[in-house]
Amino acid sequence: MKRRRARLELVDDRPIRVHRTRFEEERNPPPIQPMTARQAEYLEALGSHPQVIVLGPAGTGKTYIAGTRAADLLRQRRVAKVVITRPNVPSGRSLGFFPGSLEEKIAPWVAPLTETMKERMGDGAFEIAVKAGDIEVVPFEVMRGRTFKNCLVILDEAQNT
Repeated sequence: MKRRRARLELVDDRPIRVHRTRFEEERNPPPIQPMTARQAEYLEALGSHPQVIVLGPAGTGKTYIAGTRAADLLRQRRVAKVVITRPNVPSGRSLGFFPGSLEEKIAPWVAPLTETMKERMGDGAFEIAVKAGDIEVVPFEVMRGRTFKNCLVILDEAQNT
């Protein structure tokens, strides 16, 4: 087994021992590249407008591009928080019947976004961001009255709102 070494860093002019972890190296994936002219327009709009609404058929990259962009902005600390929301349109029972916390109940509905963000950030960084509150998964039905400051909000599958 490979041994991890500690290094000394100065904090407030005092040396402290910092242990290396397997998450130490910074993930710096290349910028996302558009595959079509419409995706290029989408990426340009995300970079230059505060609100972007995207329409299109399934499989054109709408959710993937939004999740990748959110992960990059959060990793670069250009936004303080990412809020992922989606209307849960149940077929049968509502969320209240499922066991677990509110996050666990909505998880199946937002899996495409969270999987994209995990792929881009890394599983460990994603889990840390969720625990720290930097990534929030909230059902659309409880979004009313919230205030968003330095925040990126992704409303996926909005046709059901």
